[in-house]
Amino acid sequence: MSVGEKMQFKAKITCLEGADCSREIPRWSVEGEIGTVSSTGLFTATKEGQGKVCISYCQDKVKACAEVIVCPAGLVWDSELQQCACPPGTYPVYSTTLSALSALSAQSQPESPTICCPPRAVEKNGKCVCPEGTSLTRDKAACCPTGWSWDKTTQKCVISPPVDKCYTSPFGLRCHPKLKKIKKHEGIDYKVSCGSKIKSPVDGKIIFAGSQTKNVCKKNKETGKKKCSQIVTGWGKYIKIKGVDNEIYIVAHLSKFLKESGKIKGNIDEIALSGTTGTSTGCHLHFEKWEPDKTKIDPCSILSSCECCPEKDCTTLDPEKYKINEKCK
Repeated sequence: MSVGEKMQFKAKITCLEGADCSREIPRWSVEGEIGTVSSTGLFTATKEGQGKVCISYCQDKVKACAEVIVCPAGLVWDSELQQCACPPGTYPVYSTTLSALSALSAQSQPESPTICCPPRAVEKNGKCVCPEGTSLTRDKAACCPTGWSWDKTTQKCVISPPVDKCYTSPFGLRCHPKLKKIKKHEGIDYKVSCGSKIKSPVDGKIIFAGSQTKNVCKKNKETGKKKCSQIVTGWGKYIKIKGVDNEIYIVAHLSKFLKESGKIKGNIDEIALSGTTGTSTGCHLHFEKWEPDKTKIDPCSILSSCECCPEKDCTTLDPEKYKINEKCK
């Protein structure tokens, strides 16, 4: 336990043979200046150190004690290390280190940590501080980009998917289902019905809501004149979101915009309805994630959940065996 914590002690009293303890009130006491104990056995830790909480009865002829180790506030006793340590889910920061990350890389430390910081935090003037561009997650589990959450299993910052569905086509090389050519799929496709509500995956700002189009020109055989028109292609109707770190997110093949501009909250604001606009074979949602330098990465690497639909084969093609724009079935 640590300074400031309370612990309720209980004891089963067994009297000595021939003694009458029925009217006696057991006496609780503390050995060592580690805290105080009430007449009912409620111990309050006030100072770090090692001591005992004891109960006496039968006119002090019988005495039982329990050893207690009190750690500094915020620390817990680690029976394996035999020292005060940080609680699970936090990292130690020692007086000899500058940050939680450097403490994490140390093989061993001869002392108890000075403070315990959440993942990705740094120590500044004896306090845990989130690096610039990050803040404590809503559950105070770690320092992540604003609106992100901390995955305790993978130990990394993640975002919520735009829809709570499985995906049918992964990030990577594939045979395009409509063009029938080898193409690099720069996002993932979710299995959704048309009209499904799409949530913003992150806190950020909508910087574009419109359609991807191209000019198509046809020559009239009779008149010889060329007539051009714009058609919706590619992503069809799509929304581009800029995150707090200038990263970009794309949700595409939409049927309707619910929001077309302004600030949005991740996993809260509904921004669109899914559809099959653009180059599409049916209702689905295309989702991409770009780094600030426009490098496109696998969205699954930053999503809190990302599972291939059981009926689909989500393996990608080997770039050593297939060439971009090569015909495929």
